[in-house]
Amino acid sequence: MPGLPYGAERAVEEDAAVRVGLVGRVLLSAGVPTLLAVAAFVAMMVSVGHLRDTQSRAATSQALVIAAEGLSRAVGQVELADRGALLADPAASEARRQAAQRARRQAQNLVALAGDEPGTGARAGQVVAAARAYLDMPAPAAGAGIAPRETDLLAVFTSRLETFLGGERETVTALESDADAATQRAVAAAVVGLIASLVAVVGLGIYLTGAVTLPVRRAAEAAREFTGGELTTRLPVGGAREIRDLHQALNTMAAALATAREQLAASRARIMSAGWQDRRELERNLHDGLQQRLVALGLDVRALQADLAGEPDGLRDQVAEIGDALTAATAELREVVHGIQPAVLTSSGLPAALRAMARRSPLPVEVAADLPGRLPPDVESALYYIASEAVTNAVKHARAGYVRVDVRVRDGAARLEVGDDGVGGADERGSGLVGLRDRIEATGGRMLVDSVPGTGTTLTATVPLDEESTPRYP
Repeated sequence: MPGLPYGAERAVEEDAAVRVGLVGRVLLSAGVPTLLAVAAFVAMMVSVGHLRDTQSRAATSQALVIAAEGLSRAVGQVELADRGALLADPAASEARRQAAQRARRQAQNLVALAGDEPGTGARAGQVVAAARAYLDMPAPAAGAGIAPRETDLLAVFTSRLETFLGGERETVTALESDADAATQRAVAAAVVGLIASLVAVVGLGIYLTGAVTLPVRRAAEAAREFTGGELTTRLPVGGAREIRDLHQALNTMAAALATAREQLAASRARIMSAGWQDRRELERNLHDGLQQRLVALGLDVRALQADLAGEPDGLRDQVAEIGDALTAATAELREVVHGIQPAVLTSSGLPAALRAMARRSPLPVEVAADLPGRLPPDVESALYYIASEAVTNAVKHARAGYVRVDVRVRDGAARLEVGDDGVGGADERGSGLVGLRDRIEATGGRMLVDSVPGTGTTLTATVPLDEESTPRYP
């Protein structure tokens, strides 16, 4: 393109090539075998037409040869009758008349077959003229001998006939050779057209596979990966316009989903962080404030009960009931505080909190912990909450005989496994398991549930501990 530098011109040409749509490419590709087939068909039809023309001309030449040979035989019979007349054969005159009639008919047939064909018509006319000149000679008288002119005319006829027959035989030979060549060309055109069409069809199939089938298959595989949560896959952008637009749309969708997922994870992490901070502050306030006041009030009531030793029994009983109620309220508050954020979890870590939970459980709970040290607070809180809920579900719903809890750090991730020997068949779509999964995913982790009916339930939660993949609460 004039006025554009080489790089810009090349970019414009490539962009124009990209804009060629899939339909246009398919039509162009399909047009190639079609054109090849049409060209082969035209070449074959031309060869067949030439073959028919050649065969027609060869048949005419053969008919001329047959007519000329018939004329030669008839003239020969006239000559034979003349020789019979010299010998005073009484049948010679009639034989000559009949032979002359046949010769004239053959001459007319020869002229009619030759028609206006250049060269052939002139040569046939010369042969016929020589034959008629000989036939017009009177029959010789008995014992007179053959006249020299008759001999000369017969020689002229014979010479012209041989020339004519030789030329026509050469023509027939040439036409037969030409017919063979035309046949070979027709066969070659058909074979070449067939091979070219097959090659073009195979090439079209290969092209469509590379330009359509494989890109669409890659797009389908990428869509399945996107559905499974793998949003880092990207498709190459290029090729036909429709394929390019499809891949670009899928890439844009994956990027948007990845951004939305990151924003959702960050938002969930902030919500979990705020909730964790609020629970910790509430636990601290209840433990250090209301719980301590209830304990102090209970001690005061017990002291008052001791001071009322000499008072009526009814008054002491009322004070004792108040003391018992305060003790029960303190115990209930302690359980509430423990459910919000156990103090032992904050002070001593996850293994100690899990063992304390096991001691309170009505089912036997086996705890195995293999941790190199304290985990991040958000991870400890999430894993404890999941273990506590799993044990509670085993007690309430699984009809289990025991529960095992295993927590350890392997390959840069904290891994919690809670299993029971209950009835299994837990519904992963239930609100309880969905809430646990949301909680663990807020820390960047994953949760799997294996609950085959009749084999118990095993819940596995894994949280990465590297700084890049794990959100950290302040």
